[in-house]
Amino acid sequence: MHLFKRDQPLNFSGPQIQSLGEIIDSLATTLRDAGLSFYINQLHQIKSAAANEDEETFKKLVISHELFGGSGALWEVYISDAELQNIFYHQFRHFVIQLQVMGIRNQRINQTKKFFDQITKK
Repeated sequence: MHLFKRDQPLNFSGPQIQSLGEIIDSLATTLRDAGLSFYINQLHQIKSAAANEDEETFKKLVISHELFGGSGALWEVYISDAELQNIFYHQFRHFVIQLQVMGIRNQRINQTKKFFDQITKK
């Protein structure tokens, strides 16, 4: 299983980094509002690695257990406020899409996107 496009570097173009940064900032605000600031540092490290075009650090942070692992991973966050939970679902879906646009290829991330595609259509 390949995590990234073969023989292609990740897309760290200005528009891609800007889009990722905006999505991360929105996610961080939602997480802060929900009292779940634990994940914010990880997201900001991803944003910084992208801005610095540090492909190795970016890959390591993106495919981490904290984001896409099992129990306690960011993609599984439960927010008791239904409105904030819905906002989170949409934001995280956009985050995953942006990672894919930038060149991330990973089965776990693809499955997570399918999950968020289903729940955000409701």
